[in-house]
Amino acid sequence: MSNSVLASIKKDSIRRIFASICSLGKTSRAAIATSTDLSLMTVGKVVDEFLELDVVCEQKEIKSVAGRKAGLVELNKNKFALVIDLTDKNFKMAVLDSALNTTDTLEYEYNNDCYCEENFCIFMKNVKIFTLRNVDMKNCMGVGLLVPGEYLEEEDKTESFSFPELSGVKIKKTAEEILKCDVCFVKNNIRSAAKSNALEFDNYRDIAISYIHIDSLISGAYLCGGEFVGSNVATAGTFGRCACSDNKPLNSIFSDKKSTAKAVDELAKIIYNLFWTVSPDVVIVDNKRPYSGSISDDLKKSLYCLLPIGNYKLPDIVEANAEIKHSHRGMARDIREHWLDSLIM
Repeated sequence: MSNSVLASIKKDSIRRIFASICSLGKTSRAAIATSTDLSLMTVGKVVDEFLELDVVCEQKEIKSVAGRKAGLVELNKNKFALVIDLTDKNFKMAVLDSALNTTDTLEYEYNNDCYCEENFCIFMKNVKIFTLRNVDMKNCMGVGLLVPGEYLEEEDKTESFSFPELSGVKIKKTAEEILKCDVCFVKNNIRSAAKSNALEFDNYRDIAISYIHIDSLISGAYLCGGEFVGSNVATAGTFGRCACSDNKPLNSIFSDKKSTAKAVDELAKIIYNLFWTVSPDVVIVDNKRPYSGSISDDLKKSLYCLLPIGNYKLPDIVEANAEIKHSHRGMARDIREHWLDSLIM
């Protein structure tokens, strides 16, 4: 951005204006000023610079009466994030526009006759071909890699008991060499999904949130004050390893392809323990398995049966929007923020 124009504007104000445009959609400068509590002059300067950099686009408001037409601005949805999902053997790629909507995807069928590194290289070459044919990389806000388990930056590898073969691959270096561009982030998929869900709450920085992800394994994360709690991703929310009935881990109770009533009862016991130990304000359940009924309602019923007599306030139990790939959206949001910072610093 032009220092001569924005030298006197705080970076926080610029971020607030951008966040307002993201949340309001197609909107006016006056509406942005109202939502951010900033002056119309400040908003006008920043929006004009956003237009110069193609961060936003503008169209004139159509009015049926005489008078000056106000310019409506919205995010330039030609800008996009490229998310590479390596959380299981069926590698995936997703293109998300600046409004965090998925516009295109690519999937890879893993070849068990090849080493994991060979599969990864083939997949990344497919991604490279896709970008050459389908998108203009000049509009790319950035590239991010989603991985299972913990990413060890110095060694450029991931450690995960769910996909141990990936640990032998230099994932960031290989991706950058094939795509011929930098990778902004390498992040744990569960944490990206948790952050995406947490941001649905306007007051997420003021509350404690427990995120539970139900898929082939039961995992999750705990956020307090908007920050993750736990020394590393292996211990921060590995709910699937919690002991349940007959000393079986929760993962084994959920071993069927669908979530059963018994499994949900066992999960309720885990949430019951969370209630007495870390006392989350909100529990988000992101269930990726078939389930008959409302998993959040059934969890509440089981919790009420477990609670002793008394006046207790249970945490809000909400279900994540199953139509959204939250890990992809969480990564795309981080890429978008990183891209904005690169423009204003």
